Amino acid sequence: MVAAIAATVTISIAAASAPADPIEKSVEQVATTTTSTTVPTTTTVPTTTTVPTTTTVPTTTTSPTTTTSPTTTTVPPTTTTVPPKPILLSRGTAPTPTLPAEEVSHPDSGVQPYKHGSDKMCWEWIDLAREAGWPEDTLSKLGYIMYRESRCNPDAWNQADPTSDGSRGLTQINGFWCRPSQYNPDGYLQTFYPGLLPNGVCSDLHDPAVNLRAAKALYDYGVERGSNPWRPWSM
Repeated sequence: MVAAIAATVTISIAAASAPADPIEKSVEQVATTTTSTTVPTTTTVPTTTTVPTTTTVPTTTTSPTTTTSPTTTTVPPTTTTVPPKPILLSRGTAPTPTLPAEEVSHPDSGVQPYKHGSDKMCWEWIDLAREAGWPEDTLSKLGYIMYRESRCNPDAWNQADPTSDGSRGLTQINGFWCRPSQYNPDGYLQTFYPGLLPNGVCSDLHDPAVNLRAAKALYDYGVERGSNPWRPWSM
């Protein structure tokens, strides 16, 4: 029995002196540890700002605008001369001015003036041109050509024309058409229009009727060849 008690005492002492489990000791230390942390969070930021905004701008402006401009103008008296009134005929019609012979209009001709106006037409030769065979639709331009070339003067002779015989008559036909040449020993008009020039010479072109018939022959020359029939007169 004494041995049994001794054994029990020995076991108890061994159990009491045995070291504790390190895991359990760590758990106990964590469980019994008190964590105390104090963080001061009080912050004071002064935000008071004072900005003076008072501004004074003087805006008083004085501009004198008084202007004195004298505008006195002296206008001299106007003297007007009234021309004498024309002598009136019956029923208050004024006398018709007299025009030069080459500018006299012939209303009975039935031909309208060419585009340059009635004062640039040889009206007195229109009927003779009809007799020479000129078509009605050519008479207006022909009337102007006679005025431009000779001022309606059948005796006009431009000896400065670049041919051996110059240009003659109402339409100023060039001597090229009537003087002898290599191709027409008797002259073009004499060869192709026998009897047109009564004496067979260029001076025959001063006859108004002969000149207008010769001009018509030159016009027909262009028509027959499908070219510009007014080419001899640069029209």
